[in-house]
Amino acid sequence: MNPYQEIQQGEITIRTFKKNVQDDELVWHRDKEDREVRVVKGSGWQFQREDHLPILLREGDIIQIKKEEWHRIIKGRTDLIVEIRKW
Repeated sequence: MNPYQEIQQGEITIRTFKKNVQDDELVWHRDKEDREVRVVKGSGWQFQREDHLPILLREGDIIQIKKEEWHRIIKGRTDLIVEIRKW
C-alpha cells in the first residue's frame, strides 16, 4: 500500500502523508532524482538520512535530497503535506 496521496501541479508534486499511516509503511528508500522538499503543513514528523539522527520537520523547512541517498520520514501527530520539486 502507498503511504501517501500525491497530486501533480505542473512541476510541483503535492504529497500528503496521513497521520494514521502505519510505521512499517514508512520504510527507508532512495529517490531516482535529486529533489527539494518543502514542508507545507504538519506536526511531529521527522526526517532522517542514513547514518544521521532524525530532525524534527517544521512548516516552511526545505530539505534537499540527493539522488540515491537513503532516507525516511517518521510518523507525526497530524497529516503531513509537502511540496516536492526536482532540482
